[in-house]
Amino acid sequence: MLKGIYVFNPTTNFDEMFQNCVNWGINWIVTPAYIFQKESFQLCKKKYEIKICVIFAVYNQQEYLEKHPEDYCITSIGKEAKYEQRWLHFACPSSNRFIEHQKNELTDFLNKMAPDMIALDFIRFYVFWERVYPKTSILDIDDGCYCERCLDNFETYRDQPLGERTARWIKINALSEWAKWKCEIIEKMVKELTEIIHMQNSHLPIMIKTVPWLSESFGGAIRSIAGQDLEILSPDVDFICPMTYSYMTKHPSQSIHEVASEQQQISHKKIIPCIQVNKAYLDEDISKEKFDEMLQYGLQAPSAGVILFLYETFKEDLEKQEIFKQRILST
Repeated sequence: MLKGIYVFNPTTNFDEMFQNCVNWGINWIVTPAYIFQKESFQLCKKKYEIKICVIFAVYNQQEYLEKHPEDYCITSIGKEAKYEQRWLHFACPSSNRFIEHQKNELTDFLNKMAPDMIALDFIRFYVFWERVYPKTSILDIDDGCYCERCLDNFETYRDQPLGERTARWIKINALSEWAKWKCEIIEKMVKELTEIIHMQNSHLPIMIKTVPWLSESFGGAIRSIAGQDLEILSPDVDFICPMTYSYMTKHPSQSIHEVASEQQQISHKKIIPCIQVNKAYLDEDISKEKFDEMLQYGLQAPSAGVILFLYETFKEDLEKQEIFKQRILST
């Protein structure tokens, strides 16, 4: 069983972190390349029998986009896809220059480093799913990309002009074609990236991170908004990791199992749901009882494990640590 935890803070005391993970029963650390490549992280890694999954953020690339703002995704409300100027800076999936940059970045990383797994993250079209709450209309979901390049490409794909070059017109009049076009773009990117990975290491496991939606959620938004069709993506990957943060998205805890179960049925791959440890985007803390409930749903079959979000909050909560250890022991 994969028992993982996310680590994003580069100032983390890595020796303490690895020791904590051993004590908690964690056997995988999921972290970005900027942490994995640190000498202090590599030194600690050699001391402990914990595997490392490195996150490759496909379309979320702040540094690149600040240098090349013309490659930003344009959202349905006509803005560059930045979340409050903070951590999310989303690229246009139709930008060939950006795609080549990312392929080169992945190649360079794998030439230098040898993780135990690669997780393709942000491998989708733009949507801030963390704040898409139940009963939201698909017309009200701010998504992307609606830049001139994407709209031109979509007109070519459907072989006829759009009635209006707007998100609303597309969602009302051409949603099925829009979904298919998006899914094919993401499928192509996954194939190109997995080919690069397998050229470096044919046995390196690949995980793909997915939005935590059922196939019918928000009118089929996992395809038409996110561009993720697990049936066509799954042949190229080994693990599916739905980001089932039910608390922040205001869904019941059982939705964790529902999403994980459906995505496993569609993909026929090992499924690793994510479990939120403490509050994010909402003010109310997650109680130990709620955490235990979410964890139980996350561990239900067909789950092949869970990944906790995230180390920085988990290490401060002794009660949740004990709950996790007991649940893992009893599974």
